[in-house]
Amino acid sequence: MDALPDEFFLHRFWEFLLRFMPSWKPYKTCLQKHGVLNGKNNCWNSTIGKECSFRFGLDPRKQERCRKQLQVLHGSAQQTKTFQSFRNYSSCLKISRRKAKPCIDMMTQRCRNAKLRAVKTVRAIMPEVAPLADRLPNFRLIHLFRDPRPVLVSRNTNPYFRGIYSGTQTKKQGGGDMVKEGSIYCPTVASDIRLRRNTVESNYPGIVTQAIYEDFAPRPVEYAEAMYAFVNETLPLNVKLYIDTNTLGQNWKNNAILRMHKWKESMTYETGDKVKAACKEFYNLVNYTWPY
Repeated sequence: MDALPDEFFLHRFWEFLLRFMPSWKPYKTCLQKHGVLNGKNNCWNSTIGKECSFRFGLDPRKQERCRKQLQVLHGSAQQTKTFQSFRNYSSCLKISRRKAKPCIDMMTQRCRNAKLRAVKTVRAIMPEVAPLADRLPNFRLIHLFRDPRPVLVSRNTNPYFRGIYSGTQTKKQGGGDMVKEGSIYCPTVASDIRLRRNTVESNYPGIVTQAIYEDFAPRPVEYAEAMYAFVNETLPLNVKLYIDTNTLGQNWKNNAILRMHKWKESMTYETGDKVKAACKEFYNLVNYTWPY
């Protein structure tokens, strides 16, 4: 845990994580107690918040300006306001991390005591699997993906998931281009599938299993039992109850099947056909009967 960057321990995500992981409330409480979860006065907002895009892909022009400042670390660039802001940001994080040390120690101990550790990531790619598999004999990979069309709707409507061609925060600024977004997204996923099948599964047999979202959503408990069995565990009763509560409800927010189809309200048939054409390689590789 000590090797992780300061941002991990102090990110504002900890402020609203509890609706997904209520068991981490003691960590958030500890951060608040030591004054390092203080809303608008945090390190980001007090230093580089006005000059840099908060999320990757959220404001590409702002992001590019920031990147150039980071890239040029010598000469006159060191005297610029933006570069000084980065130095102030780094200093602020170091001070905050020292304050948060008791909380970080708490997190470290909890992870060391855990029998099973899981990470969900949407940024990793298949070439990163081999180093992990080589170093961690108990490493297992669940390769989850879904139909690109709902992925692109999600990226276009949620500011936290945006790519370079996704929609901006207001309709007035433009709605994004889901077809262009798909032309970048789909080849990446297709490449992962090819690498997994041709390299990872042959070099590391038994460490990978595939999960397609549209297959998972109609039978989440059955799938969860299979995922736990894949890592030689039994599905805990509290997890089963959590799944039932959040997938068998009466509206799309807590009903997995209704939620699975929700994206169709935000994409026209014409756009959907164009996305399918842009993602032809993906659809051919997966060769799955989509429920749409």
